Amino acid sequence: MTMPANASRRVGASIFANKSSPEPLKTGSVAWSSVVATHAKRNLRPNKDGPLLGGYVTAGKRRNADISARSVIQLDIDTEGKKDPSGRIVTVTKQALDLTHIRSGIDAYEWCAASSHWHEPQRRVIKYRITMLPDRDVQQVEWEPLLEALDEDLGNSLDRSAWQWSQAFYLPSCPPENEGDAFFEHNQGVPLPVDDFVRRGKKILADRPALAGSNPSPATAPAALASNLGGAATSGDYPPSSAQKIIKFCPTLAYVESVKGAVSERLWVTTHPLATRVNL
Repeated sequence: MTMPANASRRVGASIFANKSSPEPLKTGSVAWSSVVATHAKRNLRPNKDGPLLGGYVTAGKRRNADISARSVIQLDIDTEGKKDPSGRIVTVTKQALDLTHIRSGIDAYEWCAASSHWHEPQRRVIKYRITMLPDRDVQQVEWEPLLEALDEDLGNSLDRSAWQWSQAFYLPSCPPENEGDAFFEHNQGVPLPVDDFVRRGKKILADRPALAGSNPSPATAPAALASNLGGAATSGDYPPSSAQKIIKFCPTLAYVESVKGAVSERLWVTTHPLATRVNL
């Protein structure tokens, strides 16, 4: 039997014991086939918290500064709604698209998909993750545009709150009573062409309609911060008298407000004056 073309490809991966563990149990190079096999297994447990996988090798902890590149792309598709203390959605406010509705955008590529812990389709709660093999490692400056292009191909279905560079994701699990609704699928295809997606993602960001007058995209907002805050001083309202006045003269914050904070961590770190004091 011939081994699939991508099976022996080596990728970086880090395993963390749970969400409270910043240091990995193990980090290093593994075969892509091992990543697929790991996602094909499912742990039955009542609670969501458990082992996580990050698609990268870390030089220390689960933080941006310790991760030089990603060699696995991890995407989160998540129904929105009111949750109980365990994280289970009790009231759906926005149902996510199921895999059958979005897969045509990525069917040419190599990936696997697995439902996440509180996937309950009979209650309109659709929750799963897609793990993709890129044709080369992804650099941090490429991460946001790459995800923008993927989000466009997937019907704008990605959970943007999970776009942090150092984000790791729970390995598949579910409560025993939900095992019948759990799923896993391995799609064999070519590795995702990083250069093409980054190029298209940069164009998406550059072409994004301006918000709040002259608001820049996430890719250009940090560079505009200093020059635009100067507008408050020249207007005679300095220091600004209200949060709305700050937003008026700061396109970056206007953008953050408009997307309700769903921006990359890089944008926050670059723009927020307190962020430089935080050890990420």
